[in-house]
Amino acid sequence: MAKAGNRPIGREAEMSKPVCTMLIAIACALPLSAMAQTFSAYAIGNSLSYDSQPDGIAAMAASQGNTLNVGYDIRSAAPLTYIAARPSDVTITNGYGTWNNALPNNSWNFVSFEPYYAASFGTPSTLGTDLAAIQSFINLTNTGPSTNTNFYIYEGWPSIPSGNYPALPTDQYSTTWDQASANNPRTQTSLSAQYFANLYTDLKAANPGD
Repeated sequence: MAKAGNRPIGREAEMSKPVCTMLIAIACALPLSAMAQTFSAYAIGNSLSYDSQPDGIAAMAASQGNTLNVGYDIRSAAPLTYIAARPSDVTITNGYGTWNNALPNNSWNFVSFEPYYAASFGTPSTLGTDLAAIQSFINLTNTGPSTNTNFYIYEGWPSIPSGNYPALPTDQYSTTWDQASANNPRTQTSLSAQYFANLYTDLKAANPGD
C-alpha cells in the first residue's frame, strides 16, 4: 500500500452463519480500557455485508465502553467490479455516503471488501477484477486522512449447492468451500477457501511490506 503506517491486509472467513462476521471480529478486537476509545469501520459489498449488521456491531462496541463509527456501501447482489465502476448505483448507505466519498474523506481504522460472483451484472467477476477493484479502494483510502487502516477481505458464505431453500439433506457446505480454484486472473470469483487464499496472497504480493 502506498501510505506508510497501514497495517496488513487481513482475512476474515465466514464459515457458517451471518452472525459470525468480520465486523463482529472487529468489535471483539476492540480493547477493553478504562478510557473510552473511538474507532471507525467501512464495508463495501452486497447484502451479505449488510447482513453482518454493522449498526448492531457499533452497539456491541458501545457495550465495551468504546465507540465504533460505521459506514457502508451496499449494492444488492453485485460483485466488487460492478460496485467499483458504478459508485452512484447503491442500495443502502448511511451518512458517510458511497465509497467514492467515504474512503478519501474520512479516517478509517477498518475497511472491508466482499468479493462475489453475479453473472447478471455484465462484466464477469474474476480474480483479476477483484484484485483491481480492491486495490483501487485501498489506493483511494490512502489519499485521505487514514494512516493506520486495517484492510479485510470479507469471505462470504457459499450458496446452497442445490439452489433449494431450505437446503436439501444432501447439501454440504464443503461442496463449494473446498472446491479447487486456480490462481489465475481469469478465474471466476467463487466463495471458496482456495479462491480467498489466492486473492489474499496476490494482494499481499502487490502491497509488499504491508
